[in-house]
Amino acid sequence: MLASVIICTHDRAERLARCLEALVPRSGRLEDAEIVVVANACSDDTVARSSAFRSRFGGALKVIEEPKPGLSHARNIGAAAASGSHLVYLDDDAVPAEGWLDAYRDYFLAHPEIAGGGGPIEPDWGGLQRPSYWRPEFEVNRASLRFPSTTVVFPDDCLPFGANMFMRTDMFHALGGFDLGLGMNGKRLGLGEETDWFLRLKKTGAALGYVAGAEVSHWVNPRDITRAGLRRRAFEAGVVSVQVFGAPRPARGWLGWSRHTLSATLRGRLHMGEQVFLLMELGRLWATSGRGRPPGTP
Repeated sequence: MLASVIICTHDRAERLARCLEALVPRSGRLEDAEIVVVANACSDDTVARSSAFRSRFGGALKVIEEPKPGLSHARNIGAAAASGSHLVYLDDDAVPAEGWLDAYRDYFLAHPEIAGGGGPIEPDWGGLQRPSYWRPEFEVNRASLRFPSTTVVFPDDCLPFGANMFMRTDMFHALGGFDLGLGMNGKRLGLGEETDWFLRLKKTGAALGYVAGAEVSHWVNPRDITRAGLRRRAFEAGVVSVQVFGAPRPARGWLGWSRHTLSATLRGRLHMGEQVFLLMELGRLWATSGRGRPPGTP
């Protein structure tokens, strides 16, 4: 089998149903692929609603109930149950475009040497408007990702996002899967598990594949674009950056950063972009002080 599509979900049965609906094959069966749903510590009707899709996938759907919470843990469980030579991870709140799985299959056959990568992601804002304090640099927080259609490998300074990514199964297991100390855990915000894995892959000298035809739209949760949501995510990103990258000095140096922040605060001109930057640095300080979660801690 060429591809195992793994979707990990926690109490989002409605979103998951939209995702699965977009994957249902028109022919009534999947070609050389399977769908693996991991219901991670779910208390809603996720298992029943996803199981109802079995007949529509011609039997190529596995539904796994996993009581232990944690996205990294659930992703590892999905990989252990997968039969495909490639693992394709899709978020439960992402909707793949028509031809998404075909694009991945074609890429795997054309580039068997590529051990990991991903495809383009378009944020799905639905009826939401970008708030007045929104800044262009926040788009990456919504996993916005796109390169020219002729691109076949990621630029050196970019990594795939977890909403739409793939790994060759042998390499996934060789590198040890996802770090259980990173990523979402129930309702607790967590980041960085896919970044950590792809950095490990890049250390082997491998290139990361970009599958231009495998596009998804990724739901923008209204909670995440509030001021509080942006600040919360920024702080967590700072903590995780220490776990994944270490603790480099800020671009201006600690003294320059402190002066700039103090001056902007006193002038009442600390716009949202600077607040996000400030919270990231505070998260890094928290982590380097020894009070943040050390790597490998669930």
